[in-house]
Amino acid sequence: ARFVRWLAKFSIYQNPVTRHAIELWIDQFANQDRDLASRILDSILFINPNTIQHNYRELLNSIPGWSINQKNRIGQWFFVPFSGSTGESGDSMVHWFRMANNLTHNRYNNLFIHRSELASKELTEADTVILIDDFSGTGQQACTFWNEIFREILMGAPKIYLFLVAATSDAIGKVNHETEMEVRCDRVLNNRDNLFHQSCTFYTPAEKDR
Repeated sequence: ARFVRWLAKFSIYQNPVTRHAIELWIDQFANQDRDLASRILDSILFINPNTIQHNYRELLNSIPGWSINQKNRIGQWFFVPFSGSTGESGDSMVHWFRMANNLTHNRYNNLFIHRSELASKELTEADTVILIDDFSGTGQQACTFWNEIFREILMGAPKIYLFLVAATSDAIGKVNHETEMEVRCDRVLNNRDNLFHQSCTFYTPAEKDR
């Protein structure tokens, strides 16, 4: 029954998850720990691509001034991967974002730029920048990226949003408080979702120690 649930949960994963692959993963654990390994698989939150696209669509539609029709937009709009370097999660999330919002046609290419291009856009308070990534656990990395990269190139006081698929409540509070970004996130995780926090009751203290 567990294998049926796992295979159903992970059926849309980008790399096919088979029963054999799961068995090999569990086989890494000693016999006495295999039930605990199975409970790890039970507790995984898997957000599939369809949900990611739906979330990004809802997030963009919640921002004032946006329209897919350029004539109806307020100010300039730019969508930028938030990751620190090319090829990281922000780039792949931008791909999902474009598909979610029907922005894959070449005529929308000018909306999608890299951070190195932001300084040349002469942004003002009327403009909007959407930074795109997948997850923030503590908010520390997001604040570091902001201080070391984005703060210096976003000097014209545009509206700046950080779109995330998921984040902890602590990360959201930290980013909103310590940067000029406003986090928009569909799924917020709390202390009970933190495996080692005392508020997480899915595992016993002994299991957490193990």
